Amino acid sequence: MRGNRRIRTRVVCALVALGAALTLALAAAAPAHAIYAKMSNVLDAPAAIGGVVPAGVGTIDQCRSPGYLFDLTVDVNNVNLADGTSLTVTYGGLDGHPEGATPLGSFVLSNGTGHFSGSRSGPAGANDNLYVLNGGVIILTATDRWDATQFSC
Repeated sequence: MRGNRRIRTRVVCALVALGAALTLALAAAAPAHAIYAKMSNVLDAPAAIGGVVPAGVGTIDQCRSPGYLFDLTVDVNNVNLADGTSLTVTYGGLDGHPEGATPLGSFVLSNGTGHFSGSRSGPAGANDNLYVLNGGVIILTATDRWDATQFSC
């Protein structure tokens, strides 16, 4: 009887230690779809337009409804295209390829700058892609991992 009690105690202790180790391991690893309150990403241009390299920043805010909805803003500058040119923002898709990305909306350039603000259902992942397109041509993209700028709302 006493031997069974010792075995049960050892099994319980081992399970508690295993649970603690798994909790620490999962907390340390940031999965692709970890819920971060706010994230940002510098947008890269695959090519210059007329000798001018476009630039931009994308920001994700999941504070309003974490895991169910996120707000996305995109600010671009140095886009060497005519005033009034409409650029489309898409989210998701494959690295370097906007096929399969979800169109979120568009904005119009003025003096080489523009601003987009929109929302999307679902969680935003730290490895998700963002594309700014002129027709089917990639003007700017965020294919690097998004940086968590704020962990709580």
